Amino acid sequence: MRDKNAFWHLQYIVGARAITLVGQLAYIKIYSNTLAHRDLGFYFLLLSIVAGYTALIYYPVDQYQQAHLYAYKRSGISLRSFLPLNLRLLGAATALVFLAMAAWYTIDGRLHFELFVCFILAQLMHVVSSIRNFLNNLEHKAIAAAYFAAEALAKSAVLLAASWLILLTPMGVIGAAVVSMALVGILILSVTMKSGQFAGGRLESPPLLDVLHFSAPISAAAVFSWLQLQGFRFLAPFGFAETVGIYATVAGVGGSAVIAVSPILIQMYQPEIFKTHGKFTPKYLRYAGILVAAVAIGVAALAVPTVRVLTNKSFVSYAFIALFGVGVEGANVLLGGMAPYFNLRKRTGVFFVAGAIALLVSCALLLLVLLTHTITPYTIGLCLVLSQLSSVLYTYAAYRRLVRTEVLVELNDC
Repeated sequence: MRDKNAFWHLQYIVGARAITLVGQLAYIKIYSNTLAHRDLGFYFLLLSIVAGYTALIYYPVDQYQQAHLYAYKRSGISLRSFLPLNLRLLGAATALVFLAMAAWYTIDGRLHFELFVCFILAQLMHVVSSIRNFLNNLEHKAIAAAYFAAEALAKSAVLLAASWLILLTPMGVIGAAVVSMALVGILILSVTMKSGQFAGGRLESPPLLDVLHFSAPISAAAVFSWLQLQGFRFLAPFGFAETVGIYATVAGVGGSAVIAVSPILIQMYQPEIFKTHGKFTPKYLRYAGILVAAVAIGVAALAVPTVRVLTNKSFVSYAFIALFGVGVEGANVLLGGMAPYFNLRKRTGVFFVAGAIALLVSCALLLLVLLTHTITPYTIGLCLVLSQLSSVLYTYAAYRRLVRTEVLVELNDC
């Protein structure tokens, strides 16, 4: 009976991920057929600003929360204890954004309201992803999968409605994303609070110095990763908007395939890494490698018809750029599989070094193609994949060194 329930549970998660994939691909179809190539470049530039907020502020704190999840539960501490931390984070982040807007206003006399809209989107994404990660790591995988599907469908539905009502611009697409994430956030908060997932236990705020000590290296590494993988988008205002738009759109097709299926792996097996204090990591990495390879084969076989259906015929000649998207996101899956091992041991400095190496490789390669006037959507993809490879190789080497050290310590203790 238990095996039967597990089977249907897995089928439910796979079904939810299939719905998520459909929603994500529909989203690509809508914006790629609404915005011109040049406008796509500026749209992805705005998305990079959102990603910058996430990397600098929100992602490191969420990593702290997830790493301390089981320790809090074992100690009888309520997960509501994280709420004051997030409120302080919101206040500090809001002040930072207004300071940035004021500084920019003194430079060119423009308010740059888009900075604030991008900040709102980053904040909403943090709320949704944090709650979803809590639920998944607490073994409520089916609920987390349903939230993924709801988010993907809401984004597509709101963007489609906006495209019917107004003439979409890059900022209009971002605004539609804000509306959809707000709706999903309200849904997730209301359902989760009513379910009692955060009820019970004593309140004990995380020590701020402990949060800063844990999060600082991750924040720096996340910013490095942001510049490494999205820095090319800042070339858009300097005559490369069309090149940026073509690469980001087509690579997004391949990346979306990985992003859609990898949460199945994350939902099924990442909690095991936390529960076993990292000992499940080798199995996770094997499964991740198989998954990424399978997606790459599928994308290679179906690149041309997929790009034709999901975008429009103007992108078909660039269809195999989708494989670069698979490579970039596949590397993130592997890095994400090793991250809990280091987080649980508070060895987050590894991410700083890996991020710095990848950023240097990315910058050097992009500078080379700029100086040699060979910048194309293909050379951008090659630069990013090679920089990701350097990060994966360094992180895996650090992981193996730490495993060997722990084994030697255990042998000496015996």
